[in-house]
Amino acid sequence: MEKKYFTVEEANATLETVKPIIEKVAGIMQCIEEIEGVQITFDDDFMSYFHMINVSEQYYRLSFELHKELKNLLILGCIVKDPGLGLIDFYSKFNGREIFLCYSLGEDEISSWHELDTGAAGRKPISMLQ
Repeated sequence: MEKKYFTVEEANATLETVKPIIEKVAGIMQCIEEIEGVQITFDDDFMSYFHMINVSEQYYRLSFELHKELKNLLILGCIVKDPGLGLIDFYSKFNGREIFLCYSLGEDEISSWHELDTGAAGRKPISMLQ
């Protein structure tokens, strides 16, 4: 699989496919966090073991689904930076160098970009690319 490069227009067009997937990913992450926070103790060792097996089964089922969706996003050309927040990047090029076009769940379109090494904290407006 090769790295994909997007124009702003191409990345925005891809969002139609990406948004439902990243929403699902964020929901799965929320469920995983809830499962990780569950702590129930039983007086009966058998019930403790039974509960542990059930929780582990749910956790691994969700983890498998999460990784399947992360792979689907990667195939589309998206780099998931924070699955819980729905933060993704698209590779692009500007003035001969690689940059990321960034999207966060809830935004209507790609409105910012950043250098590869700065992360979301280094976001700059798309208008700077024109």
